Amino acid sequence: MQKFDTYIDEHGGTPKAPEQTTGKTRDGGSITTGDVPQGYSLTKEINTSSHTGLSYPWGQCTWFVYNRGKEVGVSFGKYMGNGGQWMSAPGYQTTHTPTEHSALSFSPGQAGADPTYGHIAFVEQVKSDGSILISESNIKGLGVVSYRTFDSETAKQFTYVIGH
Repeated sequence: MQKFDTYIDEHGGTPKAPEQTTGKTRDGGSITTGDVPQGYSLTKEINTSSHTGLSYPWGQCTWFVYNRGKEVGVSFGKYMGNGGQWMSAPGYQTTHTPTEHSALSFSPGQAGADPTYGHIAFVEQVKSDGSILISESNIKGLGVVSYRTFDSETAKQFTYVIGH
């Protein structure tokens, strides 16, 4: 971990949160693009103004999912790695069954995820037909929270990390 911290420091450090955002916002921090897709809902509104950085850099997918979990009462570790590494984090159960309030860990390159680091998103809702709504950060830009949906067949291909 020390080498990773040194690497970050040598390459400009963790970016600071913007003082002012543009676009549609729902909170005091990140930009939220668009509304929740029709037919889906959140169990609790997203409020990134209270999100802390800890070991995850502001605005990254890991920062968002770690803090979104806290918002709904689910805990994920402070040092679970890049998004694609969360599925291998020790002490966490994984499943291919879509699970509400879990972390969806995308393998590198899967569903548009970064080809090196993968990606992590938060499962907001699983509908009775098995389709899912996810929220995520840094797909449309650093600190930009956005939503995607996946049909049930696609959703079964992903790995879900169950928080504590």
